[in-house]
Amino acid sequence: MSCGFWRNASSSPGIGSVLFPSTNAFAGVEEVRTHDAVERHDYLTFLDATAGYKYEYFKTLRDLDASALDFLNVRYVAGMPDSAAPGERWRLAYSGADGRLWENSRALPRAFSPASVRLVAPAARLREPLSDANAAFGREAFAAIAANRDWAGAAWILGPDAGEASNPAASIADYREETNEASFTASSTAPSWVVLSLVQDGGWSATLDSAGAGAPPSAEPLALSRANGPFLALRVPGGTHRVRLRYRPPGWTAGLWIGGATIVLLAGSLALQRRKSEASGRPR
Repeated sequence: MSCGFWRNASSSPGIGSVLFPSTNAFAGVEEVRTHDAVERHDYLTFLDATAGYKYEYFKTLRDLDASALDFLNVRYVAGMPDSAAPGERWRLAYSGADGRLWENSRALPRAFSPASVRLVAPAARLREPLSDANAAFGREAFAAIAANRDWAGAAWILGPDAGEASNPAASIADYREETNEASFTASSTAPSWVVLSLVQDGGWSATLDSAGAGAPPSAEPLALSRANGPFLALRVPGGTHRVRLRYRPPGWTAGLWIGGATIVLLAGSLALQRRKSEASGRPR
């Protein structure tokens, strides 16, 4: 069956290869099969371990009914007019001469609060940016992640200590995603872990926006961790807060400092040469 996968889809998708790059454009549709030249290998390893990815140029998943698609926020699967649903949880949303479209009844939001968390002490000392987030969890923990079938029920999160605990429920609302930025409002009665199906390569940072009665708004840095392999996790305090995520490629700040220092050194060198030229009376 030729199928496509969509996250946060809001328009009618096409069939099979017509959605591959440079063929058609669909506003608001993200086709998760397409090739990304900068995607991380640990994300592809996660896909292979959970849904059977063959490491081809365009992604072909062996298990179209993999539960990991719930976690990855895959909302729709499209197939040919005579094709069958990938599994029981897929509801027929459209059927016509041009194809069929199924909706995933168990797709999780991009950001959600799992019912329980399993904190995993890193297998080795962490140093950002991590080259392989899956390896940081260790073989045993990553095998358990790959075998998971209830992504809303449990999440594995890298932490300083190992342990398992229930996770106070957090209500997530008004999730917004723009180029290199994302934000949402989290409300909970106690500190709660929030997991996002966004891959963390070390470039994401987070701030917590809050304002007390009569006080000006403030943005506090919020620590980030890894969940279920290479994905984002953060712990929000009790109450209602606006969480803002910002992405800058790893090394971006260092690159700016190096570039700025280079400009300053070049300017200083030119000024010194000019002064020497003026002092010696030679024409500039």
